Amino acid sequence: MAELPKRLPHPSQSAPQGPAGWFCEFGGKVHGPLDFRSLKELAVNQEIGKDTLVWKSDESDKQEASTILGLFPKAKPKGKDSQEPVSESRLSDDDPYATPRASTIQDGPPGGLYLPHLRNASFLHLFLSFVAMSALIGGAFQIPERDIRLITFCLGGIAGIHWLVLGLTYLHRSWDMMHMFGATLNGSKAVRFMLLPFFNALWSFVALYSWARLWNRSQRTHPGLSLASAVWKPFFFLFPIVFLVSQGLILMHFIAGDWPTDLTNPNHQIPLGTFALTIALGMFCWFQMTRAINFLARKKS
Repeated sequence: MAELPKRLPHPSQSAPQGPAGWFCEFGGKVHGPLDFRSLKELAVNQEIGKDTLVWKSDESDKQEASTILGLFPKAKPKGKDSQEPVSESRLSDDDPYATPRASTIQDGPPGGLYLPHLRNASFLHLFLSFVAMSALIGGAFQIPERDIRLITFCLGGIAGIHWLVLGLTYLHRSWDMMHMFGATLNGSKAVRFMLLPFFNALWSFVALYSWARLWNRSQRTHPGLSLASAVWKPFFFLFPIVFLVSQGLILMHFIAGDWPTDLTNPNHQIPLGTFALTIALGMFCWFQMTRAINFLARKKS
């Protein structure tokens, strides 16, 4: 029997010797029998390589060490060694949208990434504001009394302003939270041009479609968003187009002095239908946007 290296455990500390022991050859000598722990220690210390032949009692059953399951530690994925150790979160009141470190993810609720400073978004609130605006303004046309009709119009206008402000607030919030994913556009820039007629439709390609692309890309690649839902990009692409067409049709009717209000008139059906499609697409886009906001804004239970 060959002499064991001095650093190996004493035979009394190893597994029972005999048929269950392992043998290996390195340095021109045969070492063994060794228990599996001693053999693995040699592999960890790189005294034996993956191409080193190992066997048990029968020398005819020699095999490379790499074929022994669990003998060599698993290789670390590329790029892991270059990552700095993770300590505390960088989230603070000074920069609430800073990229969280792993401790922030671990301390948060199930699902990975979250932003404790981000406020929730209520799509139901947004939808009810639009319903109230439509009902009040539409009902005002049916009221014969001038004073009551004026009051109803004012109430509908207030509901419409509330709906508009709420939608822009959610758009602002959705871009601010994307700062951690490398967004070059912030919330203030995103809503800056949304109040300019016609230009806001073109700007929607940037404010909405670009946001959808960035969110979907982040959802696919960021481990903290693995449980988040992707958005439907075609709707974010169609909305600016239909929005621009509807504004053009309404402008044409306004110049002609024929405001489209009669659904029985074929000339009014196209602009009214286009406007309704614009509202439907916009609502669907904002629904997906608020869902993304609420994923990152959820709180610890």
